[in-house]
Amino acid sequence: MRKYPSSAKGFYFLFMCMLAQTVMAELVIKPSVGYGSPAEDIQVGPLYTGQVGFSHDTLLGDNRLLSLFSSADTAWWQSLHEYQATVQGGAELSLGIGRWIYLVGMQGVFQEDRTTNTAPTGSITARLVGIHNSTDYSLQLEGEASVVFGQTYDTVYTGTVSASFLQGELVIKPSVLISASFSHYTPVSWSVGPKIGFSWYPPFPINLGIFCLYQHDIMDTDASWQIAVDLAVQPLSWLGFNLSHGAEWTEMNYNGTAKGELRFSLASSPWYTSGYFIGTDLEYVVEPFDLTQWKITTGISFQIF
Repeated sequence: MRKYPSSAKGFYFLFMCMLAQTVMAELVIKPSVGYGSPAEDIQVGPLYTGQVGFSHDTLLGDNRLLSLFSSADTAWWQSLHEYQATVQGGAELSLGIGRWIYLVGMQGVFQEDRTTNTAPTGSITARLVGIHNSTDYSLQLEGEASVVFGQTYDTVYTGTVSASFLQGELVIKPSVLISASFSHYTPVSWSVGPKIGFSWYPPFPINLGIFCLYQHDIMDTDASWQIAVDLAVQPLSWLGFNLSHGAEWTEMNYNGTAKGELRFSLASSPWYTSGYFIGTDLEYVVEPFDLTQWKITTGISFQIF
């Protein structure tokens, strides 16, 4: 899907406003098959996954952009005859005034995991962003408010301050996030953490993101640290890969997730591209070490413009 990181949204908006056409649309279809286990102590077996996504951008005059997007991800585990699914969609309106870009958006997410027999979860999020652009840097202020169901809290408020600095071929993207969760207007937890991202554009692009978050649970007086690292590399026009790892430390345990995907480009034209991919995804706990979920998938992706 053609959804961009927040720090890059301002540059994308300016690029769109320079285009002669007033509408851009994109459809992504990504079927795959694989093998793995959806949870601990469950027999391994085949799985079938699919992703469908759509985005549509329309210029509303010289300095306004309307973006619509939606996607659905599903996985069917044959060993359990059950599924996992995530559906999301939203809209975003961008307005450019001088060097500032203002964004107002709304997004909904729904998730259901029948492999664990847990209740469905979901959220509706309203988002307000202000981005200031210059030749060598951009500054972004962002606020979000979410209504949540299926969790121990029902509302979440998040504020983020981020920036992007251009140093030759290197883009540096620091940010700070503050978040608070509430249940029936009572504080449940709060979080604060820095994030740093790097994008390098030598003969081929390299993107590296590092995120650290401290979360304090007010009700149980528990605390946890979370860290995530993401790496995406495109060494050749027909070859790319990405790796990511996330971990959480508490007083009782340490758990983590790791993902990787290797992509090969196939046929392409001005109105579509296609590719072949191999991916892996696992979740684990430590003390003692055990895999709680893992899968290996392979498939073909289609991107239609």
